[in-house]
Amino acid sequence: MFIAFSTDYKYTTAGGISNDENEQLENFNQTYNYNLILNFKLNKNLAGRNVDRPVRDFERIANMVPDHAFAWNCLSIGYERHGLNKKSVHAKQRTQEILNTSEFWKKKFEKLDFEVLK
Repeated sequence: MFIAFSTDYKYTTAGGISNDENEQLENFNQTYNYNLILNFKLNKNLAGRNVDRPVRDFERIANMVPDHAFAWNCLSIGYERHGLNKKSVHAKQRTQEILNTSEFWKKKFEKLDFEVLK
């Protein structure tokens, strides 16, 4: 699929491709998946460069969106790297609670191959 951008960066169609609701939803889902991969799963700071920053970011996200399973899972990783074992266990438990009740997040973890810490 080829989507062109106008000069004001709004989607326009190219080559006769329709920009119907299904296509818009697919574009949104693909963009959201990339966001989850880059900002959570492959977060370079969480991987060791500067663990404090993503922990603060993920805490803010978890406070704003209490059922954000990727944020809780990343918090468990960050807390573990800081040696904050009680907080890490709580974040792991919260991640598992969300995955047990949310088909949306369960599918995201499976589709994006994001490992849940045990």
